[in-house]
This record gives sequence, structure tokens and C-alpha cells, in this order.
Amino acid sequence: MKNTTTYDVVLLTDPRYVNPIEKDGYIQNVLMEDKLVADALENQGLSVVRKAWDDPEFDWANVKYAVFRATWDYFDRYQEFFEWFEVTSKKTTFINSENLIRWNIDKHYLQDLKAKQVHIPKTMFVEAGDALILKEALV
Repeated sequence: MKNTTTYDVVLLTDPRYVNPIEKDGYIQNVLMEDKLVADALENQGLSVVRKAWDDPEFDWANVKYAVFRATWDYFDRYQEFFEWFEVTSKKTTFINSENLIRWNIDKHYLQDLKAKQVHIPKTMFVEAGDALILKEALV
């Protein structure tokens, strides 16, 4: 049965971070950051909930805005994620625009940042079909 509660904002996360049993330092950081964002929004009088982006029980039409936070499993489920993204974008407003999400998913965006004089870590792009030996890449 779908949840019909209405929210102002949903913080989108990876399903692994909704109710994690084991909490290493990284997961604790994700949870703390989401709590800080939720608290700040609630202090502005908004109703907030954290949900996995793929939650089949959540009615996305019952939320005004969705904010991408730690949806780190999207690249393992790229097709499923974009199908969800297309459907859900018709039901709620994403604070992170579709163009921004698409730009960010393709990590070549780092080249765009570098071209604008933003310092990025040393980065090597390995394209599909490239024959590359890790030892050669690290030289």
C-alpha cells in the first residue's frame, strides 16, 4: 500500500542508506549530512522525508520537491534509474535540474570544470572499448 502522506521535500538517497544496520564512517557522514539538510528545511517550516529513489511504496506525486543527495547506486542500475527519473519528473519538481543530473552522471563533466579553471584531481578517462592496462595507466 502506497504512502499518501504529503511532504514539501524528499531527500533522495541510495536504498543502502535508508536504514543501514552497519554504519561505517562514510555512512555516518551521509546520514549526518542528510540530517543537517532535513533539520535546516524543517526549521523553515517545511515537511521533509528521506527516501530511496527506487522506493516502490512512495507516491512521488505527494511531494512538492525532490533533492538528490546520495543516490550512489544509480550507475549500477543506470537504465532503471533513468526510467524512474523520467516518470518521477512528471510527478514532482527536482531541485537538481534534469540537465544538471545528466551532465553530472557522465563524468566527462570534470573536463568542463577543468576548462573553466576549476582544479580537479588527476583524471584519466577510459572509454568503452579502450585497451588499457592498469599498470600503464598508473605510470
